[in-house]
Amino acid sequence: MNCSNSAWARDRGDPIHTAVSAVHRYQIQARCQRDPSASQFALAEVTRHKGGHGTLAVFALVRPNLGRHEQELILEIGETLQLLDDYLDVDEDRRNHTRTLATEGQLNLEEVCRRLPSRTRPIAMGHRLPSRRKPLRPGTRRQQPDAGSAAAGFRSRRAGRRSSG
Repeated sequence: MNCSNSAWARDRGDPIHTAVSAVHRYQIQARCQRDPSASQFALAEVTRHKGGHGTLAVFALVRPNLGRHEQELILEIGETLQLLDDYLDVDEDRRNHTRTLATEGQLNLEEVCRRLPSRTRPIAMGHRLPSRRKPLRPGTRRQQPDAGSAAAGFRSRRAGRRSSG
């Protein structure tokens, strides 16, 4: 594959450059997780940046020139995903003498779950979401020719979700 292809070329200001650099820097700093004298603050910072910038690097790889609000949202989500990963890997991390907020007793599942909605809500409020159509009132129809098939598809997807749960 030719990475000099214009589809892969990125401007110097593209977030992929800073994200990959930050992932590398924080992956090196993650060595502190094996140091018994490392502070809780150091563990939290490594977790925050390793997860956030790792997730941002993946998104930036797929989508060039992410906007500031998108980057902030992805960083927050990545941090929370890293916390979830640390929570799920707590037994393995203890066996391997890897210190995380979870192995230190500073993180539980309730805390992880609480973080995502509360941390992303203010950022998502500033992020422009695609506009949605107003729901139809019972007995009314959209004036578009394919509206019936789209509504039928929506109804069948909803019915499938209800029966599979």
